Amino acid sequence: MPFHNFSAQIRAAKLEASSLINCSKPILPVDICYIAKLLGYSVDEAYIPWSGYLPEGQNVIIVRRTDSLERKRFTIAHEIGHILWGKISQENPMTSRTRHKNASPDEERIADQLAVELLMPEKEFQDEMSKRKRPSLADIVVIARLFAVSFESCLRRITELPEFVAFTYLYSMNVDKSGTYEISFREGYSSKPQLTFATPPLGIILNCIQHILRAHTAWEGHLRLRRGDQEFQIPSVGGVVIKNKQPSVRLIGWRNLNNPICYSINRNQLVSF
Repeated sequence: MPFHNFSAQIRAAKLEASSLINCSKPILPVDICYIAKLLGYSVDEAYIPWSGYLPEGQNVIIVRRTDSLERKRFTIAHEIGHILWGKISQENPMTSRTRHKNASPDEERIADQLAVELLMPEKEFQDEMSKRKRPSLADIVVIARLFAVSFESCLRRITELPEFVAFTYLYSMNVDKSGTYEISFREGYSSKPQLTFATPPLGIILNCIQHILRAHTAWEGHLRLRRGDQEFQIPSVGGVVIKNKQPSVRLIGWRNLNNPICYSINRNQLVSF
C-alpha cells in the first residue's frame, strides 16, 4: 500500500472515531459499549486466554471476563479500532485467532491508536491537561480515573498532545548486597522523537531515589532536554513504582507550549536539582 494512501486512511479512521464520539453521550468516561452499539456490535464477556476478539460472522466483541475494567474498556476500543480500520481499508477485520497467526504490526498499532482516540478524545483530554501547570503523579491518577483508563494509557496520551512537549521514562532499580543501586533503562517515550536528554538521566535517577528514601515523597525538579539546537527546562516529577515485586523509578515531565511558566534556556544556564 502506498505510504500516502496509508496515512490518508489512518486520518480517515481517526475522523470516523471522532464522529462516533460526537454521536455518543457527552459525558466522561466515554461509554465505549454505546460506541460499539452505534456500529451494530454488542459486547460480551467470556473466560478466554486472550484479551478479546471478534467472532467470525457475528456482530459481537468478546472480552476476557477476568480482566480489570480499564483493560476491558481498552480491549473493546481496540476491537472497534479493527472494525473502523476494516471499513476504511475495505478489509474484513480479522478475528483474534487469525490475528494471533498472521498479525499485522501496522494494523495492531492503528487499532491501538484508534482505541486511544475513542477512550481519551483529544479535546476533552487537552482541556483536562490545560488545567494543570506542572506534572503530578496524583493528577495523572485523577485523569486516568476520569477517563476510566490505566495509568500507562493516560501517560501515553499525554505524550501525544500537540500542544505539549512531554516524556516518560522508566528505569529498573536493583540493590546489591552492599546496598549499591544498579539502575538500568527499561522503557521510554516522548511526544517528539528527536527529544533527548541534555542532562544525563542516571544522575537524576539517583538524585530522585535519594530524595524519595530521605523524604518519603515524590521527587520534583526540572530536566533539561534538547531538540535540535534548542534546549528546554521542563518541570518533572519522579517516583518509585513497584510492579511484580520489582522496584522501578518513573520520570515524567511535560511542558505546555502555551504556558509561559516554562521557557527555553541557553546552553550556559545551569539547572539545579
